[in-house]
Amino acid sequence: MVMKHIYASLSRLVVGFMGLTVVVIITLMPYHAFLSTWLGTQIGPLLLWKLWKEALLLLAVVVAAGFGVARPSLAKQLLKSPLTLLILAFTALHFLLALLYRQPVEPTLAGLMTNLRFLALFLIAQLVVLAMPAAAERLKHFLALGLLVSAAIVSVLAIIQTVFLPANFLETFGYNKDITIAPYTLLDEQEGALRAFATLRGPNALGQFLLLPLGLIVALLWRRIIKLKVGIPLLGLMLAALVLSGSRSAWAGAFITFAVVGLILLGRSRFAKMTRSYGLVALAFAVTLLIAALEYPPLRLAVFHSSPGDPTLIEGSTEQHLQATASGAQDALLHPLGRGPGQAGPASFYSAEPRIAENYYVQLAQEVGLIGLGLFIGILVLVGRKLWQQAVKANAPPLTIALLASFWGMAVINMLLHGWADDPSALIWWGLAGLALTLDNKSYGSTNKITTTVT
Repeated sequence: MVMKHIYASLSRLVVGFMGLTVVVIITLMPYHAFLSTWLGTQIGPLLLWKLWKEALLLLAVVVAAGFGVARPSLAKQLLKSPLTLLILAFTALHFLLALLYRQPVEPTLAGLMTNLRFLALFLIAQLVVLAMPAAAERLKHFLALGLLVSAAIVSVLAIIQTVFLPANFLETFGYNKDITIAPYTLLDEQEGALRAFATLRGPNALGQFLLLPLGLIVALLWRRIIKLKVGIPLLGLMLAALVLSGSRSAWAGAFITFAVVGLILLGRSRFAKMTRSYGLVALAFAVTLLIAALEYPPLRLAVFHSSPGDPTLIEGSTEQHLQATASGAQDALLHPLGRGPGQAGPASFYSAEPRIAENYYVQLAQEVGLIGLGLFIGILVLVGRKLWQQAVKANAPPLTIALLASFWGMAVINMLLHGWADDPSALIWWGLAGLALTLDNKSYGSTNKITTTVT
């Protein structure tokens, strides 16, 4: 009897730690870049502050593996999923290629962390649900509310940053473009054309972080779960921050996010009817906007990131994006088995030859080859299908709808940037997806749950 009590207490402690890991990472990630820069430069060491989440996540993975061995019934439920098997295969391929290629340690470790950390959090969140479904349900609601609060805070800071503060204000907190993070970002290097990024690492990171809370607030407003006098101002703040980020990839992702939310909430027939009714109006507006951008320099700068003196509209960042993706794709085809983890994408900045394709899918092909890219696409297909199946159900949770919508928005972003390599958006999205997908899956029984909830 005593042994059973000790075993139950240890189980609760382990699951509580895993749940706490999910909470801490998701809650702090919107502020991670700011806090790690400030504390890293004021207290030091900078690397330790940057890697706290990976260290915590690694410990949680070890604990989760031990818990799975001790509770084989839970591990069996997780392992019977084709999605879990694909994630494990994707992970194994990374380590296999790291051992075979024996590239320098620093970029290899950075590549492993970048590509695998969000999938690890996804599996840990699933295991928490399987062990304590009732507590995980409360956890999901708490984190969804926290996400909206963080989105509001970040949006207000983004507006203040671009409208009221001097450009170099963040230098006070250790921001330095040669050591940590640039204190400000400009459109096409034009003085005064500030791009907002608040406490995120950059404007694009801010834009893609906002996709999930944008989808969530629209779903909550439609379901009248949140009051209009609260939801509308919050939506306005997030949209203002999105515009001020100047992130065209995030604008495109937001458009897709809103479209998918509309499709789910309105239904196919009503959505198709509205598309036919307003599609021509939207097209006319877009054409007018593009024409106006040719004549009005500030609009040209915002839409094309092109200055009046540039020879073409795509000169500058747009042209560099296209060239980088084409060059990366060519490199991936020349190395169909990949170059090894950390040899492309942001992690490759730690190597002698950085390879930035401005496309996460191309980055994966460069690192882990066509097989690795195929495994990851398989993961995305299964996640997208599960989200769709659950989001189209009557009275589907708003978070599930927002996850599905932002999933497609992020899919677009990752064709234009290294989206899933950005830790705030990736960890928040996949952590919440792990909770939501498992909680919504009614095939999971309650026979294995720990009866005493986490307090």
